[in-house]
Amino acid sequence: MTREALCDVVADVDSYASFVPFCASAAVTPRETWEVARERDATTRGEEYFEADLEIGFKVFSERYTSAVTCARPERVTARSVSSGLFKSMTTTWRFQNLSDAASEEGEEDDGLGLPASDGVVVDFEIDFEVNDPVHAAAVSVVFKDVASAQISAFEKRVRSLALAAMR
Repeated sequence: MTREALCDVVADVDSYASFVPFCASAAVTPRETWEVARERDATTRGEEYFEADLEIGFKVFSERYTSAVTCARPERVTARSVSSGLFKSMTTTWRFQNLSDAASEEGEEDDGLGLPASDGVVVDFEIDFEVNDPVHAAAVSVVFKDVASAQISAFEKRVRSLALAAMR
């Protein structure tokens, strides 16, 4: 898949509930509810902007929050929590780089066999968060790695599924 296609998968928040584990609901909010200053700042930088409400749940834990999402296509999608009871702050960033560009940056012009680097895409996912309550922070720390791995796997499966559907 191309960087553009991967960016589309990550930015398609309305589909999250159908494939992202622990996502009970997700939807882009109506534009008239968006923070005007955040949207203006993003568009000034040449980025797409929208806000989305998400609800995540894991066992007895449930959280509903709003994220401000910016898309700098095809390089990056960033979501920053702007309304949450659980998180003091939470930012997720997906970066997409052509494999050949990443290899060039690392001084690897070929695959070690004398063949040029493939046309693949390197995906970098980063999440940075701080939880408001120490008790919740302890609970989140116990399950965070497993939940994050399950969610990344779900995105990988979604990308494979969409790629196969496109080939049909």
